[in-house]
Amino acid sequence: MQSCHGKVMTKAMNERELHNSILYECRLREWVVFHGSTAHRTYRTLGEPDFTIIGPGWVLFVECKTPKGKLTPEQEDLHARIRKLHHEVHVIRSVKEWATLAQFYASSKS
Repeated sequence: MQSCHGKVMTKAMNERELHNSILYECRLREWVVFHGSTAHRTYRTLGEPDFTIIGPGWVLFVECKTPKGKLTPEQEDLHARIRKLHHEVHVIRSVKEWATLAQFYASSKS
């Protein structure tokens, strides 16, 4: 079981809970985070990752999906373009995956 904001997660998290976990962690670590509203798609670039996170010396793009969620063709295209520019895009499906990624960036990328 994975701890998230002091709660033990015993069921699969939905995307909103995962988004909240990422926002909480970024604020805790004082990383700059850009998170577009999923309720207002017109304000976002088609295929744009859910999060752009900036830490000391790095930029990270994160897309959240449910365990069975699939990327749209627009997301796949934009992710490939981002990677071609030598940046990392991660598709995160659980708070455990996020915790592992955040810890990696906190410890080895700073």
